Amino acid sequence: MLDKNRLSDHPAQPNNQYIRVTKNSKQIQNTILPNITMKLITTLASLAALFASATPALAQHATSATVTGFSATRNATHINYRATINVNPENALATFTHSTPGTTLPTNSGAWTSTDPKLVLRFNVVSAVNQVRVLLSDTHVVASTVNLDYLSPFSDWQGAGDSVYTGPTAFTLA
Repeated sequence: MLDKNRLSDHPAQPNNQYIRVTKNSKQIQNTILPNITMKLITTLASLAALFASATPALAQHATSATVTGFSATRNATHINYRATINVNPENALATFTHSTPGTTLPTNSGAWTSTDPKLVLRFNVVSAVNQVRVLLSDTHVVASTVNLDYLSPFSDWQGAGDSVYTGPTAFTLA
């Protein structure tokens, strides 16, 4: 027999509480609506937190990069390179290392090893203008590559002894 105080025998909420139909609609407002409202607010807050935490990870085109600790040193068999780069506007920090065989500066360094695989650093000698172009390629944005570069006088790369590079250790790629 159906209890006339119940709309049905099916639970209305996960905790098996039943909706009780009475003449007093305030009872429904005071028990069901706050639960639904709270669940909706909790869901919306969770979604907002999810989107907020994902925002820094959204890829943006690099606009500039600050290089620090740039060095090129020579040993008996190789030239070793090192740099730390902060890419703007994301403030993405990456460390780069590389090594080329031999003791003379190559025409092209090839890609350096990076802590961020979507950032590629390399240099090439531009003989026509007597400079070395340091080039950073940012591939964070799908189907789009941004290249930032810095032109260094070739004379900065003619150091004697262990020091191959004698130019500034900090500069901006633009």
